[in-house]
Amino acid sequence: MRIFKESMLLTTNLIDIHKEFHLYAMINLLQDLAARHADDLGFGWNFMNANNWFWVLIRLRIDILQHPKWKEKLIVETWPKEHDMISSYRDFVFTDLEGNELIRASTAWIVLDRETRRPIRMSTVFSQQRPLVRRDAINEPLNKILIPKEKFLLRKLKVLYTDLDMNLHMNNANYVRKILDAYELDFLQKHHAKQLILNFLKETVYGQTLNVYLHNSLQEKIHYLSLETQGQTCLFAQIKWEKIQK
Repeated sequence: MRIFKESMLLTTNLIDIHKEFHLYAMINLLQDLAARHADDLGFGWNFMNANNWFWVLIRLRIDILQHPKWKEKLIVETWPKEHDMISSYRDFVFTDLEGNELIRASTAWIVLDRETRRPIRMSTVFSQQRPLVRRDAINEPLNKILIPKEKFLLRKLKVLYTDLDMNLHMNNANYVRKILDAYELDFLQKHHAKQLILNFLKETVYGQTLNVYLHNSLQEKIHYLSLETQGQTCLFAQIKWEKIQK
């Protein structure tokens, strides 16, 4: 099967305060690439809508080997690699024009029924065999994040109109935006992320208040975070930070 591949330019709308590929923009792009490739393979929006289903991202891991910079040209590849009873797995790799790997990502997706919000078995979604690529961007499974019990509140944030997607729940990338917005600017000016792992647990909708909790110390290199609303956890996150050398 042809791997979905295209070139891209890191424009101003894709970079952060360090002139590096923004985590928020990165996840938005991963979603868009996955959606377009699913369309090409016949399992995209039209197929899902005809069955009253929709794709949902449930787990994600991004490893940043080297931070791409503003105006840099990249090549991105993505492919579906396997599925089990409920989840389908898709990987991504970003390289520079010389073929050096910069970013690796791995994702897990489920299909939900629009009415019941219940998952659909992959054997039902893929009633006809689909082509898969036996290649791993990251040679480790997408496991559950083990969150320490202790926590303290970083910030309270609202789910706003601009957070919503076409299914009227908060877009996956906006969970990351909320997490980043919970940090103080001073910390973000001195650090950038080297790894991001997300476990999506519950959808959130317009008007809900999100409590962003940190489950360990800001002085640690790896931060464990959660987003809670109405007493329920909707996201666990694990971020590995690196201090920026000026």
